[in-house]
Amino acid sequence: MQNIVVRPSAYRRFGVGHRDFYLVVEESLGDVFSFDGTDSYTHRRIVRVSPDLGLAEVLGADVPHDADVLVVATHPRLAEAYPADVVGRTVVVLPAGRGAEELNDVRQLLDTLEHDDPAVRRDTADWLRRVIATGDGLRILDGLTSSTATLDGGSPVVVGDIDGSATSSLHVVPDTGVALLPASGAGNPLPLSGHVAVKGWPLVRARGSAFGGLYQRKLHEQLLEIVRYPVVMTIDQGVVGALKAVDNGSDHATEALRELFTDDIRYSEVSALRFGVGPESTKTAHLVFGDLGSTTLELILPIVTSRVEDSRGAALVQGMDKQFKEIDGAPRRRLNRISSASCGCH
Repeated sequence: MQNIVVRPSAYRRFGVGHRDFYLVVEESLGDVFSFDGTDSYTHRRIVRVSPDLGLAEVLGADVPHDADVLVVATHPRLAEAYPADVVGRTVVVLPAGRGAEELNDVRQLLDTLEHDDPAVRRDTADWLRRVIATGDGLRILDGLTSSTATLDGGSPVVVGDIDGSATSSLHVVPDTGVALLPASGAGNPLPLSGHVAVKGWPLVRARGSAFGGLYQRKLHEQLLEIVRYPVVMTIDQGVVGALKAVDNGSDHATEALRELFTDDIRYSEVSALRFGVGPESTKTAHLVFGDLGSTTLELILPIVTSRVEDSRGAALVQGMDKQFKEIDGAPRRRLNRISSASCGCH
């Protein structure tokens, strides 16, 4: 079985002050992980947990209040907790699967943690604020799927800090950092239009009801196809109007999203565009659907990007694929709407 080495002292997101370090993993993966030989922590421990436990239960039973905690979350309940559950601790969550390929992704996320720099997040926020202040728009470009989306200059948006801010005690990697939000507040879509491809580890958060937890797990399992295969979204002024699977590998994920967006139109609206930090301080971008203040679920989906740039071509996110082909024409197709939600996600 492969071995993944965890280097607690190398992860700057934990800050300073705590002397105990806890690694939380599903019990079947306990032997996959080990600690390196040099460390500034007084006490280190691997906590093996049952797959049916949530993060709040694990923290309450197995982790003291003054500890740094790294969680390898192989199911969505291990990726979330309320502030009252986390209090006193710093918790960093790595979304992951159980297979060999998925565990290799954990290695990359650990590399992300080692290269994470608060200055990069500050630079991202400053760049976005300059773009908004000067009235420049944004373009999201992807060469893999020839997708292009735009946020027009002068759009009513604001820059907000999210999980990765210095005052937060729960961080989910790599979708932390800063976000573009609608200036009119929650319940209004971010006015993004065009074609966006999502691919990577999905994050599905729930508001805490028993039904929300069950639906959260089901939806998360359905969306795992996008870890390997993209879904292309057609978006008009922040509302998803069409979905397309790429190479048939994401058919089930596409249908799950289509059903969710059709049953409750609030989930079809882009509530935020998040920017985070990837391996070697590269930047990442994520679409957010739903808002736990008003919906049962919140979806955070990574965007496949070659570039995120302003209207003058200055790049914030620069991917490996620099060749892209713009899609002409503004998307106008919308999903058939229904006036009531049959999935119960309210």
